[in-house]
Amino acid sequence: MRHTPATTRPPEYDAFDTADEAYIFTRDLLRVHEGRRRKAYIPPVGRSSATISTGLDLGQHDVASLHAMGIPAAIVGRLAPLAGRNAREARQILHLHPLVLSEAEDHAVEEAIVRHFMHTTAQAYDAAQHTTSTEVPPGVHSPTGGTPATSTVAGIRTPDLRRQHTASTGPESDAESALRVGGDAPTALPRGNGQAVAPSTSHHRNEASSHRRRFSDLPKELQAPVVSVLFQHGSPRAVPRFWALVTRGDWRGAIAEMRSFYRRPTVLQTRRDAEAGIMETGLKRLEMA
Repeated sequence: MRHTPATTRPPEYDAFDTADEAYIFTRDLLRVHEGRRRKAYIPPVGRSSATISTGLDLGQHDVASLHAMGIPAAIVGRLAPLAGRNAREARQILHLHPLVLSEAEDHAVEEAIVRHFMHTTAQAYDAAQHTTSTEVPPGVHSPTGGTPATSTVAGIRTPDLRRQHTASTGPESDAESALRVGGDAPTALPRGNGQAVAPSTSHHRNEASSHRRRFSDLPKELQAPVVSVLFQHGSPRAVPRFWALVTRGDWRGAIAEMRSFYRRPTVLQTRRDAEAGIMETGLKRLEMA
């Protein structure tokens, strides 16, 4: 009798937290770091333009991308005059026409942008987990709904999570790669842009690459800091070392990277240190599973 070898199926993992639990945890983390304001304002430092709700920098988005994030059409209509405007233009508009959202509008904007970034981060992470070619799988879309811009991180091409600036040409500069999607732009760049990442020497268990969980199945304490980093820096290619460690499942290495994230001392490191502590809690939950 001819022996037919049994096929090995990756184990099915249960999610550590419900989608709503992960959303609330991520939303609250972003509120702590980004702040939350119903009245549009120009941050006093950094490169940001008019910002509103939980760190939504309207200068980084056009009307189409605001719709694509799931913000209700009526609210997009109110935000539209500030969409794509630089700080000088936005300041002039706000001087004549201050923009204040109602509590209901602010809630709708916040939920749309947080869920959008959670979803888009999960798409990029899951694509990197399960793709060995250099192409982005079908179904991974850019925030604007078109063909995604991609970048190579640890051999995987991942979608750029920021609004695509179609007028820009050439490779992204260090300054451009540090631009955030919401709130103030970092004044210090992440270290190691474009450098290869050596495997972690940690002896702690990392999940096998073929058996890794989907992003939504990870503990919320691992999901939220990853979303926070990409929300702030805009794209996996802006933080290639961190992204490579995360998508490889090297959480010890990712935590170490968070604790020495910037080339120069900066107040932003305080944010990364706090998120590293949260990730340690998530890793403990993962290792106990």
